Amino acid sequence: MSASDFGYLRVARWFNERGWNTVFPHLPFHYSRTPRGCFNGELAITANMIHNGETLRQGVVELRQLMAMLREEGCTEFGVLGTSFGGWNGALLSFLETDFRFIALIQPIVNIEHAIWQNPGSVLMRRLLRSRGILPGESERHAHLSSPLHGIPLCGGDRVVITAGVYDRLSPASDLLNLKRRWSGARLLEVRQGHFGYRALRETLKEIEKISVASRGNPVDGCKRKIPRNLSFRACPLAQNPLICLSFKNGHRRNKGIKRHAGEPGSNRKERENGISKQRPRNELLRHDYYRRGSRR
Repeated sequence: MSASDFGYLRVARWFNERGWNTVFPHLPFHYSRTPRGCFNGELAITANMIHNGETLRQGVVELRQLMAMLREEGCTEFGVLGTSFGGWNGALLSFLETDFRFIALIQPIVNIEHAIWQNPGSVLMRRLLRSRGILPGESERHAHLSSPLHGIPLCGGDRVVITAGVYDRLSPASDLLNLKRRWSGARLLEVRQGHFGYRALRETLKEIEKISVASRGNPVDGCKRKIPRNLSFRACPLAQNPLICLSFKNGHRRNKGIKRHAGEPGSNRKERENGISKQRPRNELLRHDYYRRGSRR
């Protein structure tokens, strides 16, 4: 949703004012987990289909771990707001978890075949796939493993809002209309923008407020207990896994220094004092343990 802390904190403030604690996970290969020399999200979807599946699975696993940790802190209800790849992860998460007050998916990727073979931004990916003998239609038989079109949210479609961009060519409005029809009761918003823009988020937040209030009265009533102020990154059992930015409804924030949270080779104090800096070879970028640990820019 944002390329810096500024956008994240604005959204967090909106939720805090309505009684919600807010957590922003940094998905694999996104934001502060982007390896040096790569663009944000560049390695999340590549011509390596197995790698794509592992990255998607890792993101969903981390979100479930995070929800489990928050339950231990007293959270009883959750909401999810995801954009594009985050919306894809959020949709799959809804097939596994039940206690959502709302699920808001902004232009999620739901038709993988279209995203690979018709998306204008996937020219290089298509070229690499064809060079290895993989042609259009061959990935379709695996769609049931990862496409949101092949599942139903456990909390029901009446708590789901799907936002589509009229000019979106990565996740077309027609595909999201099919998703809305499959998820009975889901709401579909259409905004006049492409895959990137600000209108979709504004309209989605308005719809979230309606769903949240309709599902259980005042949003504040659904949060039975505030996350304690002394919750810190170092005390978090996921400290070496996903990078997260926390914003609490009582005004407490611990988002400073999050880019150093997971660390990287050569970043510890002893190595810095000795002038040692080990840089991970580029051919290791796709290793499973690399995006499990994360990396800062």
